[in-house]
Amino acid sequence: MSNIASYAESLIGLYTGRWDCSGFVSHCYAQCGRSCPSSSSAIWSSGIPASGAAGDIVCWSGHVGICDGAGNVIHSYNSNHNIRKDPISKVSQWDGRTVLGYRTF
Repeated sequence: MSNIASYAESLIGLYTGRWDCSGFVSHCYAQCGRSCPSSSSAIWSSGIPASGAAGDIVCWSGHVGICDGAGNVIHSYNSNHNIRKDPISKVSQWDGRTVLGYRTF
């Protein structure tokens, strides 16, 4: 598992009250010495296409999270929820969103 995915997993269950989805992703990348934009649309439009490996960013329209490499995403649904890990397919079903693709920085 990548350093980014491992760090993100270490935060599962944490409630900060400050990170939305892209803020969480940006924080995890920064803690691992990499930078990425802090908006979901900027992550999608400026990231390097990726495969969905551990540490890659999974992108939906208006939502992003960090792949664990096993079909799950570690994410902050919004700033009012704990950091959580869910199957990518489950997140897509909640909002009727289709995965746009995967990005890395």
